[in-house]
Amino acid sequence: MEEFNPEKYKKNSIEDFSQPEGGRGLAMYEKHFSFQNEELEGKDILDLGAGPEAKFDKELKQSGIKAHVISLSPDFSDERHRRKVLTSNPEANLVAAVGQEIPFKNESFDIVFALHVMEHVFLIEAPLTNATKIIEEIARVLKIGGKGYLSPLIQEEYMAITNDRNLTRVLKKNGVRISMEFLPPGLMPKKRVYDSTGLPNGMVDAIRIVLEKENKYYGKEF
Repeated sequence: MEEFNPEKYKKNSIEDFSQPEGGRGLAMYEKHFSFQNEELEGKDILDLGAGPEAKFDKELKQSGIKAHVISLSPDFSDERHRRKVLTSNPEANLVAAVGQEIPFKNESFDIVFALHVMEHVFLIEAPLTNATKIIEEIARVLKIGGKGYLSPLIQEEYMAITNDRNLTRVLKKNGVRISMEFLPPGLMPKKRVYDSTGLPNGMVDAIRIVLEKENKYYGKEF
């Protein structure tokens, strides 16, 4: 299997200590992304950064919703991690890849979820470059009328990402609108931020990023 660029992800991050046993399930996705299960019926869904048991896919099936879910993680290149997922969820559709290089053609998915992915991106080399590339890739693989969600982040990270002129050009060219929404109170603890000298500069609320691919293309470079 093709070797992944170690600069683009932290190996074995699928086993991050901060997530619950087996990974984050359907209820956590519902809280972060504010959807009703029925909205996912019949949809093509990419779970970007699926956890150690692809629990979102498994629990969505258990809820009776029929959707086509692809669970993606770079750590699925490791047979140990693949075996663990398939033991728990034998019908899982697993893809080993990074979010910066999603191996699907344009307009493949109605919905893309990225839960607790971006905090890992901000720990690797060139974090802003990698973060904007992931958003560009999500925008590319969304179908017309599709939506992509990334959570959690903070407003300062969102502003840094959206200040990237190349990202703005790519999103506009592809007819994708980007916005931020504050997460429900109590879902995530406030995060401390620091000023340019490294001193504490207050506590801020967590947000999610929402991408919406509109029913049109701008069709030219900007």
